Amino acid sequence: MKKKLFSKNTKSPIIVSSGPFTDDLTTINKLFEYGIETITTKTITYSEKRYLNKIFLDKNYVFNKSGFSNKSVDEWLSIIKVLKNKNVIVSIFDEDPIGISKLAKLFQINGAQVIELCLSCPTFGKDPICFDIKKMKEICIEVKKNIYIPVYVKLLTTPSIQFNRRMVQCIIDCGIDGITISDTIPALLLDKNKKYMFDGAGGISGLFLKPMVLKFLDDIKDLDINIIATGGVENMNDVIEYLSMGVDYVGICSTLLKNKLDVISKFV
Repeated sequence: MKKKLFSKNTKSPIIVSSGPFTDDLTTINKLFEYGIETITTKTITYSEKRYLNKIFLDKNYVFNKSGFSNKSVDEWLSIIKVLKNKNVIVSIFDEDPIGISKLAKLFQINGAQVIELCLSCPTFGKDPICFDIKKMKEICIEVKKNIYIPVYVKLLTTPSIQFNRRMVQCIIDCGIDGITISDTIPALLLDKNKKYMFDGAGGISGLFLKPMVLKFLDDIKDLDINIIATGGVENMNDVIEYLSMGVDYVGICSTLLKNKLDVISKFV
């Protein structure tokens, strides 16, 4: 049975996904002023892996190796207290099940309404945690022990029907409330000197990602879980296509990086 995401209803299914525009209080408040009702924070972690701020914009795609938020957990706790009456999804990361569970509990205590476990990030050149079903299960079970607010897991789409279903079924079996699909796709770009751009692999997104996410949604259409779909959203037609697949919310990010905040008027 699907759990309601927020205590108060929203008029719009649009979410600004985790990214550079959701990494500080000033910009987040500006998003709300533009009419956005829901945002997902930049991913928060105790990890030494910090915000690298490496983004390459192309007319067809966005390549990034931006990493996690550069703000400390304590800084984010202060921000969440200020935003406790807003629709904010708190994105967190830790490779250790106990570590990420403690982080989730800390934000729950300090007013978070929804937690997103970022188990999908490909921007450090390693397989995302969501590809390790056993480890993902350990994390989800540990988090759900102490968390009563809705918990989502961010996933990465794959070409495999069976693996897509295994990831989602694992999440359902652990009592997790929803998924966000999809994070950026692992990729590698070369610069003009044929050297690795940004010193290695990162994540790529753009219009090409939407058909891949639609395929994922079709793969799991009989599984009962809340869904935030993100990837390749440039206009309202993209939003409507995602909604037609039964998702609850639609995330935007790359289009903001390419067109800045003014593009929000297209959606709201």
